[in-house]
Amino acid sequence: MPKMITGKKTQRYSVEFKGPIATRVARALYLWFELFDRILGARVRLQGDESGLSVSLERPANRIGSVDERIAKLDTAREHLADALLAIDGLKHSAEDSKVELAELQKRFAVLDEQKVSAETKLAGIQEVTHTDIEAFRTLAGIPNVRRERLIGFVSGLAASLIATALIFLVKYGWSHIFGGGA
Repeated sequence: MPKMITGKKTQRYSVEFKGPIATRVARALYLWFELFDRILGARVRLQGDESGLSVSLERPANRIGSVDERIAKLDTAREHLADALLAIDGLKHSAEDSKVELAELQKRFAVLDEQKVSAETKLAGIQEVTHTDIEAFRTLAGIPNVRRERLIGFVSGLAASLIATALIFLVKYGWSHIFGGGA
């Protein structure tokens, strides 16, 4: 329900809307009016009464300027627009060059990837042949298997360690009990 607000020189109606949609509509209207104010230098004025709503643009006298000032502003805007277009063209050419360079690098990468796969296949074949040759040479020369020899060495070292520990224990604690009759 509209409220009537009476001021010194004016009477106006105020309608209050609440909620998220009303907030968004009010924000959009505010931005729209700010656009008019900044670009055109005009204020948007809404007036309404029981008969309807009127919208008007008010332009302050100090913002109008002369024809020469407006032409100078248009020339300045044209220069800035031309500079912006040159910058855009430069960026476009740079992007096209980068795109061509990227395509070339992707082709080179694909070739190198194929070469890598080929080299890995050759390497695997060479390693297999080398391993087979080494095993055949060991068999013919009578060289024992290195892993088997290492395992035998480890187990014999462990057994020798246990035997030495048992002997030390017997010498230290058992000698007197065995030959001396107890402590």
